[in-house]
Formats: sequence, C-alpha cells, structure tokens
Amino acid sequence: MPVVKVTEWHRALGRKHGLASHFDVKNSGKERNYGVDLSEEDWRRNAIMGSTCQVVAADYLDLRNTGVDKRRADLADKIEVRGRFNVPGRDNLGIRPVDKFLHCPYLLVRIDEDMEHADVVGWLLGIEAKWRGEHGVNAVWGEHSKCWYVSEPYHSVESLLDWICCGMPRHTWRINP
Repeated sequence: MPVVKVTEWHRALGRKHGLASHFDVKNSGKERNYGVDLSEEDWRRNAIMGSTCQVVAADYLDLRNTGVDKRRADLADKIEVRGRFNVPGRDNLGIRPVDKFLHCPYLLVRIDEDMEHADVVGWLLGIEAKWRGEHGVNAVWGEHSKCWYVSEPYHSVESLLDWICCGMPRHTWRINP
C-alpha cells in the first residue's frame, strides 16, 4: 500500500476545496449526505479531510481532480475517492445507496489525523461495493451516515494504475446470481 507524504500544497488545496464544498451544502439548504450527527466543526474538518484525500490521490495517480464539480467523478471524471481518517474501526471504504458513479472505481485513501501522511489503500468498483453492502459481504451499515462501510479485501492500487495505463475503459463488472 503506497504511503504518500502530504505536503503543504495538498493541505492548502484540500482546505480550499473542502471549505467551498462545506459552505456550498450549508448555504444551499441541501441535506448533508453524511455525518448528520457531527458538530459544525467536525463536519467542516471531514469536508477538508475528504478534499485533501482527493488532492493527494490526484497527485499520486497524476490525474485531474474533478471532484470540485459534483456532477462528475472526483478524478478525471473516472474515479471516486473516499477519504477516511486512519482510525482503527472507522477506516473502511464508504458507499451510499444514493451514490451515482457506480461504474467507477471507488478508491480508499486513509489519512492520519494530523494530515501528514496518507495511505492509498485500494479500490472497489462502485457497483461491487454497493452489492457487498446490500448483501452484508464484509460490510456494515452506518445508520448515522446512511452509508455502508465495506472492509477489505480491496483491489490493489497497482491494478488501478494498470487500468489507468489502459486508457480507463468503462467497467462492465456484473453480478452473476
């Protein structure tokens, strides 16, 4: 699992994007899609953490960060990033029933609480993660966040890099009952 040193540039850009996202939701009157029981400060901190993870992943994979446009997937409009603080028991890949980019890989990035280092952990295709959540396969439902937390195994970061090198074709993963 690649470990990435989080630079001041990553943190500054993550903070800028995270605060913009936080205030966009807050000022629009939209319902929060996660952390409904979080304090205002923790909600803002999580928004900054998630955006910082997107910036780190974009830099590591050498892809464009499109996550500031919520109509597009986070990286190159092809990959969703799920950032989590690296806290045991709260560090799995999150997927929501309302997530819309299910044909995309969902990449898990864990970042330490002081945002100095990030682990680019692995990925699951959105439809694969959602299926595991719906069927309880290595997944638990988080009522507070309206989200499944899917645990390992994940596909390797190396396999994601191979897919990127192949031109990121649309996945056709299917569940065969």
